[in-house]
Order: sequence, then C-alpha cells, then structure tokens
Amino acid sequence: MLNSAEFKRVLKQLPETEREAWASLEDVTFQRASSRALARALHVIRNKVAYHYDAVEIAAGYRAACCGGPAGEPRLSRGDDLAGTRSYFADAAAQSAYLGASSESIVASFLSGDLSLLRDVHHALFHLVTSFIQARAFAWRRPRRSS
Repeated sequence: MLNSAEFKRVLKQLPETEREAWASLEDVTFQRASSRALARALHVIRNKVAYHYDAVEIAAGYRAACCGGPAGEPRLSRGDDLAGTRSYFADAAAQSAYLGASSESIVASFLSGDLSLLRDVHHALFHLVTSFIQARAFAWRRPRRSS
C-alpha cells in the first residue's frame, strides 16, 4: 500500500509539517538513520524505554530515582493480587530513564509532556487515512441519528 501510486499522491498533498512527521514514522519503522528530530525522539522512546527496555537506561533510571535521589527509597503498594499491586519503584525508574534517555531538548520536552510532536503525527495520520480512503473512492458512512 505504501508503494501504491494512490498513496504516493496523497502523501505529496500533505502539508510539509505532516509530510515530515510521516517521514519520521517511516524512518523509525524501517530503522533508518535520520536527522529528523521527531524520528530521533521516537527512536529513543521506542527502543530505549517504552517498548524495548534498554537495561542500562532502566538501571540508570533506577539508581537516579531510588538510590539517594529525590524520590528516596523504592516503594511498593501491595494489593490483593498482581493487578492491585503497584510498583512505584518501577514507575520511578522508567520515568527517570525517560527523562535521562537523551540530551536532546526535543526528547526531553516530549517526555516531559510536550505533545506538539504527537500532534504533528496525529494530523499526518488523520490526513493520510482520510485522503487515502477518498482516493480509493470508498464510501463514508453517515453516523446514525439517535432518536
């Protein structure tokens, strides 16, 4: 689908910001080296702390959060079962790893709650999906009216 003429036409019609966001997603997906700030941020988040935990990053995060840091001792809230138990030390280690994963300000600001990067990705995906559906001449369903 990504190589289809229809998709390429739709991609060319995206605004520059959204085309850049899409290119960043492709860079990370296909593990290409990239100079794009969003691609670098997504790479760090995906490959270091969010899905594929980097043991060195998580260990450093644990030491920073739980060994004399401002969070103090590791904490655990015991519940009646696994679902009811909360490992605050694991959360603190992951959060500390997130914030220390990269010296790049774009990564730090993203991990601290700046969602402007996600907004670009969201808009790119929305426009790609809706435009691709229209390019393929699929019908839109109208929402049913509630009585």
